[in-house]
Amino acid sequence: MTGPIGTTVLTTDRDGVYELANLPGDDYTLRLLDVPDNQFCEDLALKKEYMMKPGLTRMNMVAEWVGSIEGTVKDSTGGPANVLVELRNPDGKIADRNLGADLLASGSFRLDRLPAGGRYLVLINRYGPSAHSPYASEYYPSANRPADARIVEVRGAEHVRNVDFSLTRLAERKLRVRVEWRDHQPVDGASVSVEYERAGQFDDPGAPSESFTTDRTGVAEVRVFGDGRVKVEASIDLPSFSLYRRVVELEGARLPPSMDLVLTFAGGHR
Repeated sequence: MTGPIGTTVLTTDRDGVYELANLPGDDYTLRLLDVPDNQFCEDLALKKEYMMKPGLTRMNMVAEWVGSIEGTVKDSTGGPANVLVELRNPDGKIADRNLGADLLASGSFRLDRLPAGGRYLVLINRYGPSAHSPYASEYYPSANRPADARIVEVRGAEHVRNVDFSLTRLAERKLRVRVEWRDHQPVDGASVSVEYERAGQFDDPGAPSESFTTDRTGVAEVRVFGDGRVKVEASIDLPSFSLYRRVVELEGARLPPSMDLVLTFAGGHR
């Protein structure tokens, strides 16, 4: 710790706790010494006005890992592609650290604060394509399934670079969906969503990449991307805590221009 009295070296106990009493009120900087090469810890500034408060002041310092994975996501034209980038464990399950990264305008991304020895898959568009991101779900470098993906390992303080994707925009098709009750009356306010087989949603739906809402005539104009197999689901929650839904499977390459979905009772819920 540095301050008006010079530099003071503090030693923590086995629980990582130290205590320093009778400090004069002034500005101080806490700095963690002997940080391993594969970790870092930012200095902690203590302002005089904060130190003048009576009683015990508790400050926590946390060392972070310095490993990182970085790369780019570009479409076939060479421009940046707007996608969700995230880490997965080698078995395809959600990683416990740094789930996602924002793309920069250049199409580059960086997933940082990764531990030494960490082994990951890099996944884009977990939920499949959408209007703002018309690209398929894909593991690095170009795989549909975790078993076919390349494992990226962070060794020590390594910064893994050149994890690059080159994507092709999927064809967009329109599907007019009319949702109705069994008596053929339209369902106003029903949700219509599309789940993509390649995105793994058939086994683990999570949240759809996009959903659409029917109007008072029961119609929603739905967008479907690509030629693969999809599930189109219509559903509505009623105030009585009853759920009504209908699901159909279709081939994107043979999508009809329109279809009618009749809702059936799917059970009560809260």
